[in-house]
Amino acid sequence: MKEWVYATLSLAVILNLLFFPVLWMDQTLLLSVRDAPSIMPSGAYARNPADRATPRPFGRTPDAGAPAWLAEPYSKLLSQQYWTEHELPLWNPYTAYGAPLAAAMQPQPFYPLSVLLSLNPTPWAYNLFLIGRLLLAGLLTFLFARLFLEFLPALFAAIAFMLTGYLALFLSMPHLSVEVLLPGLFLVFEVLLRKNSWGAVAGAAGMILVATLGGMPESLFLAVSFACLFVLFRLASVPEFRTTLTSRLWKFAAAISLGFALSAFLLLPFLEFMAAGHDAHRPSNVGGRIAGLLAYPDLGAAITYFLPLIAGPVFSGRLGVRGYWGLLASIFAATAMIVWLFPRRTKSPAPLPSLTFFFSLSLVLLILKHFGHPIINWIGALPISNLVIYVKYQEPLMAFCVAMLAAIGFSHVTERHAYRHLLAAAGIVLGIVLALAALHMPELRAVKDVAPWYYVSALSGVIVSLGAIILLSLPSKRFPYAALGVVSLLVAELSFNFIVPSFYAFNSLPRASETPYAGAPYIDFLRAQNRDHYRIFARQNVLFPNWAGAFELADVRGLDAMYYRRYMDFIRSFLGTPGDARLQGDLANRFTGADPKFSYAFDTETERRFLALSSVKYLISVSEYGSTANVAGEIFAQHRSEHLWGLGPGTFDVNGRAVQGLFHHPPSKRLSYTTTIRADRPVLEGTAVIREDAIDKSDGVGFLIEVESDDRIEPLFSTFLNPKEVSAARAGHPFSLDLSRFAGKPVKLLFSTDPGPSGSNGWDWAGWAGLRFAPASGVEKSGPFREVYDKEVRIYEVSKVLPRASLFHNAEILPDGDVLQRLKQPSFDPFHAVALSREGLSDRDLTILQSIKPDAAGGTAKISRYESQHVAVEVDTPSPAVLMLNDSNYPGWLAYVDGKPAPLLKADYLFRGVIVPAGKSTVEFAYEPVSFRAGALISLGALLLLLLPFVIRRGVHLNRAGAAPT
Repeated sequence: MKEWVYATLSLAVILNLLFFPVLWMDQTLLLSVRDAPSIMPSGAYARNPADRATPRPFGRTPDAGAPAWLAEPYSKLLSQQYWTEHELPLWNPYTAYGAPLAAAMQPQPFYPLSVLLSLNPTPWAYNLFLIGRLLLAGLLTFLFARLFLEFLPALFAAIAFMLTGYLALFLSMPHLSVEVLLPGLFLVFEVLLRKNSWGAVAGAAGMILVATLGGMPESLFLAVSFACLFVLFRLASVPEFRTTLTSRLWKFAAAISLGFALSAFLLLPFLEFMAAGHDAHRPSNVGGRIAGLLAYPDLGAAITYFLPLIAGPVFSGRLGVRGYWGLLASIFAATAMIVWLFPRRTKSPAPLPSLTFFFSLSLVLLILKHFGHPIINWIGALPISNLVIYVKYQEPLMAFCVAMLAAIGFSHVTERHAYRHLLAAAGIVLGIVLALAALHMPELRAVKDVAPWYYVSALSGVIVSLGAIILLSLPSKRFPYAALGVVSLLVAELSFNFIVPSFYAFNSLPRASETPYAGAPYIDFLRAQNRDHYRIFARQNVLFPNWAGAFELADVRGLDAMYYRRYMDFIRSFLGTPGDARLQGDLANRFTGADPKFSYAFDTETERRFLALSSVKYLISVSEYGSTANVAGEIFAQHRSEHLWGLGPGTFDVNGRAVQGLFHHPPSKRLSYTTTIRADRPVLEGTAVIREDAIDKSDGVGFLIEVESDDRIEPLFSTFLNPKEVSAARAGHPFSLDLSRFAGKPVKLLFSTDPGPSGSNGWDWAGWAGLRFAPASGVEKSGPFREVYDKEVRIYEVSKVLPRASLFHNAEILPDGDVLQRLKQPSFDPFHAVALSREGLSDRDLTILQSIKPDAAGGTAKISRYESQHVAVEVDTPSPAVLMLNDSNYPGWLAYVDGKPAPLLKADYLFRGVIVPAGKSTVEFAYEPVSFRAGALISLGALLLLLLPFVIRRGVHLNRAGAAPT
């Protein structure tokens, strides 16, 4: 059996042992179940309340949101388009009035593993997808390392990279689809240099294509650039390669060019999206900040590269490093460096010294870049490079350097000529760790909950290192078993220094049966109710953006790395705060409906006009509309910069309903909230409550609310809850505080929690649920919207909004820059007039538009077919009119009237408009992007060019076979 098969089986066994519960039991790695909001604020909806997922006690990733809101819902969307509509997934019709799907890159619709996942997007299939990427990382590393090393050192490299901290920390992130292919790029480039053949060119081009399909341009840029530097280094350092330098350089350039040409069907739409888009990487969009120059300021944070649990039982982010290598891999990597620096008594195989030099120099420069050293940090200001967040996405490059160096060092030691170098390396690495540890002693003394883990982590690392040193000192007869033992120690260290504790010991993975793909009753209600394709808007973390699309519900919100620029202009114009210069958060670089800065009460005429123009008929909320429901968010926002311990947004169970609020862990005295009491809503309502997963463990929490006004403080509400002993306290203590006497005055409300008589705050996971201001008693609480659903969430119906397809006989033609302002003016009636951008209108269009009679009336427009890339509208109008479909008028959309091409107009700034003749007609909108078609032609040409030599060779072979004498 071939070595790669043994390696694959070994790596698969390791992953099976590490992830047995998610591969063969009812557990899942889906972060949208309970680690981040998705269907509900707490994650998935549990149809049986007893099975409701409790909030996670500890995090297993520093970024639970991105996969939960991108990769996980997109897998369901891709499945719909591939296997229901039988379309290539080019357009997402359900998010942000419609947005590019493939061109956004991160949905990675053409990545081979994503296509397989789309066949059956279930929790178990998603588990396989994630673990399959780790297996791919390990196998590709083994195959590359095996070109230079024996089997066991190559396996050592594979394990060191497969289980490296970055891949474990960001296991669910979309960008890992590219980063796990980094060793694959090194592999195909090395094979290309060695074989110098057209087949190797094809293999390298194919790997670049697959890496591009992984959907993360930043990771792709770094991976390909790093691999190219390796090629140039090998060409310069290997005499054999230098003898045919021109031939190899030509084939290398051909591989790069053809690889990106193969990817053109995706790259050209992406570049088109960038040109028309808004993102948070370009300096012009983020106040001049250059992403490529970002760095960590604290060199002492590097200690977590060796001991990831040093900052507590979870990689909490206190020290800010985004990866770890472990002590054992670091010691062997240092061994390789020492052997290279002091080679007199060692006889290394020819490639190893140069490889050690390359990976050592690369690692040093990457570390310096990571911490912003001026000798290398300038590279982040170069074109294209300035868009890359090196401080995060260079971590896999560093981990790969460490893995290769560790394998080289392990190879030296197993050849029995570098044991002293190993001892020296262990001393150096442990000395560095001790020096870095000393930098954090003041912090550890101040944060008592971390200190024990500091010592446990350090002690366990030392024990593993000493174990490896002892094993490698055994006599020759036992040495093969000792080497296997060291590999086992590597597996143990990398498994137990983060994955096992954070996934299983200090956490519990959710059950696969608690799947967000099952939806919730309110989603079933909406799908049954909404027959006319109206849109929805959800606030307070309900149906978080991108999840609506998993159920074919159209949502005005969107969460992605890049947006259509006109979309951002549109929502900011109606919902933004004048003078708001924020660079992050809602209406800055996203639109989620969950930002505490905005209540999304839609209580102004401009905001309601936004609903009307957007066809938002259904509002989904945890709290009722008609009250100021953002008090908890405002409290947190007022104290965000203080980084107060135990304070943040929270979700609580109140009588079976998930209610948002403020998590307020005791002891905390007089947390202030500055506000002005409104005369129409002077009553502060809410519930003092202990979180559901702590009610049987807490020994009680005291709650107090006071008000400070005119330098006087007086109590308003106090209670003590001990749900473990008093069953009535399990539902919390509701309160209603009438502050009418302070109407119109600025006051400070002071919130306090205390651990009760015992003084112990263990499991005192308490807070304030449903904080809001409401009208005074006796005043009718009638909101502007009609409540149509009140169960696990509330759903409100907006009475008067435009249908998705509308006919207008009154068209105002304005400069494009004036349209948004006109749409907000009270004199503009969005139900009877449409604002058209003058730019792009032909003389013929203007003539027809001028002939439309403003006083004409009547006509119908009904959507007869609505699919991701094709919409058909049946129109019947007594006179010429403008049909507006309020979906994004994005490049690539074309219009046809009765089968004939018709010009698309920019209607109401963002939407698609078409002039329709009198009578009955069928208007069709089709997404036929030139960028994709042109890219596909380039990709096809590159494929034919790659295949041509093989076809010619095959033809010559057949001709020779036919001409041979019988």
